[in-house]
Amino acid sequence: MIIACGLVHFVKKNYDEALREYDLAITLDANNIRAHGNRGNVLELLDRNEDAVAAYTQVITLNPSDYKAHLNRGYVRSKKGDNDQAIADYTRAIELNPQHVKLYRYRGNIFMKLRRFQSALENFNEAVRLEPLNSDNFLYRGMTVMAQGDMTKAAEDFREALKLNPHSHQAWAQNGAVQAEFGNMEEAIRHYTEAIRIAPTEISYYCSRGCLYTKAGQFNDAMADFEKCLELDANYAAAYMNMGLVARTNEDARRALELFTKAIEIDPNYAAAYQNRAVAYGMLGDKYKADKDIATAQRLG
Repeated sequence: MIIACGLVHFVKKNYDEALREYDLAITLDANNIRAHGNRGNVLELLDRNEDAVAAYTQVITLNPSDYKAHLNRGYVRSKKGDNDQAIADYTRAIELNPQHVKLYRYRGNIFMKLRRFQSALENFNEAVRLEPLNSDNFLYRGMTVMAQGDMTKAAEDFREALKLNPHSHQAWAQNGAVQAEFGNMEEAIRHYTEAIRIAPTEISYYCSRGCLYTKAGQFNDAMADFEKCLELDANYAAAYMNMGLVARTNEDARRALELFTKAIEIDPNYAAAYQNRAVAYGMLGDKYKADKDIATAQRLG
């Protein structure tokens, strides 16, 4: 009855009340696995990650074969940046339930974050084998082989992802990125445009398309995209940086300088903004400030 009350509160997003119910259930029965697991779910949603890990650890102590507890603990550990521990949890969960496709995707994504691309690829290959009709499996594998530099294989996977799910804005955007690598600017722009149609609030798509318009010399279209970025997020540093590139290309060094400076004000560690501001200073004949910005850009890497 107490667990049921907790679930009602959980569904209603009354997380504090749900937590009280689960705490009461554990007070009455310290070995109540379901209460510990549900408590961990609530704590994770409240971003009390250390407490969530402790709750899932208690479940595992009581039942070492509970693959969901390993999965959940791995997820929270990955949120905390404890990547090695997260990988260990996902690996144990896979040992307990090797048919659970999401486990391979979760573990693969951590390997991607760690730039361990071959290990990531092995996980996404297994996900594709187990679930060949899931577009996400091809999407993530495509992103992996793209990171490895195999654009042809990446394009094949992104096309398959779109065939399985034509509404995947991520697949349209990744296809756009690959087409840009191939130098097919019109196709790249078309793919990003479709991604934007599906996900009109995704800032990165406007920024990427704006960069493509810049390369194509379509500066008015580029500026419209960068301005849309700022409409969505007034502190989007990349938009100011790329607007500065347009201004610099049009020989407006002073305007470029203002825009690069704005990007740096928002993100003081933006190495590319310092590098490009140095060029603007050089255009204006200020070698001292140009050299200073170059040194800062090199320091930031």
